[in-house]
Amino acid sequence: MTTQSLRLLIVEDAEDDALLLVLELQNEGYATEFRRVETPEELKAALDDGPWDAVFADYNLPSFTGLDALRMVRERGVDLPFILVSGVMGEETAVEALKAGAHDYLMKGRYARLVPALERALRDAVLRRERRQTAEELTRHREHLEDLVQHRTEELAAANEELRVQTEELQAQREELTRSLEEIRRVDEERERLNADLAAANCELEAFNYTVSHDLRGPLNVISGYSQVIQELYGDKLDEECRGYLQEVCNGTQQMSQMISTLLKFSRLSHVGIGRERVDLSGMAQALATELRQRSPERGVLFRIAEGLTAEGDPNLLRIALKNLIGNAWKYTTRKEEAVIEFGTQTIAGETAFFVSDNGEGFDGAQAEKLFTPFQRLPGAEEFTGHGIGLATVRRIIQRHGGRVCAEGRPGEGATFYFTLPPRL
Repeated sequence: MTTQSLRLLIVEDAEDDALLLVLELQNEGYATEFRRVETPEELKAALDDGPWDAVFADYNLPSFTGLDALRMVRERGVDLPFILVSGVMGEETAVEALKAGAHDYLMKGRYARLVPALERALRDAVLRRERRQTAEELTRHREHLEDLVQHRTEELAAANEELRVQTEELQAQREELTRSLEEIRRVDEERERLNADLAAANCELEAFNYTVSHDLRGPLNVISGYSQVIQELYGDKLDEECRGYLQEVCNGTQQMSQMISTLLKFSRLSHVGIGRERVDLSGMAQALATELRQRSPERGVLFRIAEGLTAEGDPNLLRIALKNLIGNAWKYTTRKEEAVIEFGTQTIAGETAFFVSDNGEGFDGAQAEKLFTPFQRLPGAEEFTGHGIGLATVRRIIQRHGGRVCAEGRPGEGATFYFTLPPRL
């Protein structure tokens, strides 16, 4: 990991909160130098001692607010990435802050977006500086040309020669642009060819999975059938050890049959057509919760399902995806006496994302991407039933709808799965 230096100005009255934010950045590879201030006077002095790379400001401070801090920075004419941090900021307040000139906002203690938000703000600041420099250079260039026109009209011959040189340079640039366009065209054609090869390879792989899974059923049915015949005809003649071995064979064939069925269903997801209609996701989630409660009435799981959530998509496929997500949360909260499963939406970077969260076993957030790999199970998951195909199925369904899926979690603190569904397929 490459270490990057960073000078931060943190407007925060709680030293622990400032240290937590700095520690999170250091864990992501930033060598962070920072100053914490908590009054307008300290902020003014700190701005005089710049330059700073970015400003993080708590929204609520004893002597002033994060918006006051933002105004002070803007009044100084300093173009710094400014990110608000709060534990109680509502959506309306966040929107007001963004309109006032804040570049992003974060909730305290939920720093999954900290580094992406900071890096985006830093990139935007660089672009703004470059645009200003370009505008200044253009202004200087225009003034220079105007001066030439005004003061050197008598030097027409020299101006004509300069025009000839500029024309030649322009022609050279045009030729270079033509070569660049040809290269772009070539790269695009190569990309299209590679995409076609990849699509063909994926189709072949899915066909292979389907064929192998289908062909395995014949021998497996023979093993299962003869094992059951032996149990029925000769079970009482076998000793206890042999009966145990035979039962293991039966259990194994049953598990294998379930895995093959799961794999076949997963393979079919790439070929099934996508319907399009308005789907009541809230009602669907309520129905799934009712099914789970009826199946295990002894569990007192609290479901929090937001009302009125709908999306455009295929109702059957979306039910499979939602069933896998809620079923996953149900499974991994088994050990919780006060289990909570929530389904709702959250606005992330201006986009509405649905989420299913729980307070169950959780997982190492660094391994989140592995969750969506078929038959991939994280350490500790073997204590729970499953084949490792459910979340891969969710991703396949959401991707076929043109959306995205991601997850975050911590061991012992639960997990949250996000997915997006575009308004049109």
